[in-house]
Amino acid sequence: MYLLLLIDKQLNLTFKICLLDLLAFFASIDTDENLNEDKRQKWSNDLCCTQEYHEYQAAIRKILSAFELSSSFILFELLIWMLCCEQHHIFEEEILLSISRYVINLNNYIKQTNLLDYIYSIIYVIDELDAKLDLTSQTLISMLINKVCTYRLLNHMYTILNKDDIFDEARKFLNVEIPIPAIQIGPTFDDKELTKHIITRARTQFVDGRLMKSMDVMLAGINTNDKQIKLHLIHSLAASSFNCLISLLIYTQTEALLYKTFIFDANPAK
Repeated sequence: MYLLLLIDKQLNLTFKICLLDLLAFFASIDTDENLNEDKRQKWSNDLCCTQEYHEYQAAIRKILSAFELSSSFILFELLIWMLCCEQHHIFEEEILLSISRYVINLNNYIKQTNLLDYIYSIIYVIDELDAKLDLTSQTLISMLINKVCTYRLLNHMYTILNKDDIFDEARKFLNVEIPIPAIQIGPTFDDKELTKHIITRARTQFVDGRLMKSMDVMLAGINTNDKQIKLHLIHSLAASSFNCLISLLIYTQTEALLYKTFIFDANPAK
């Protein structure tokens, strides 16, 4: 009933803002998966300095307050999708600050694990590693952002988790939550297979600079914001995949011979 009131188009925004005072209570129950049905809709319009703008701002702040009070993962996912729906959400800074406070105060191990599960479900980690970039696609910026986020997430995973947690999570999202037949990963997927999978795909993002060269050729003579955004994201992709690879190697490769052979005694000609 509460959800129906929130999405009823015949009710005005002022009334719905009053309803949001109860959101923390309903969100803490965390049972209504339909709460985020409309999360892919466009959340903000150019309403600055209008009554609608101020009402929308009040609604956002009440949602953020309910989110921090309830620690609801459904509201967390809702906020993430609000940000993902637009290149720059009108209240992006407030939303990110609220999420930052929430993550910092999240000292419960189970909730931390659930938070990672939510992030995995949103960006589909291995799907993004395998996704081919089409430089002519209108969705290129979105694909680049997804890839950058994926490598940053993996980098963070190899930085803060222990080995058992890393590979348990890997088995979960590869074999249970989002099975991908093309990868041919069975139920015995182990740490070595995950390591090889990530190393192979991370290296291709920065090893020869091919993406940057191709983009420079395609956009030669063009000087637009769109071009600068794409070039910046390709730089970010190379950096994030490289950092991910370094974190993975530091975490999984403990033999001194590896570093001596491939780093300190590397052949400059290669």
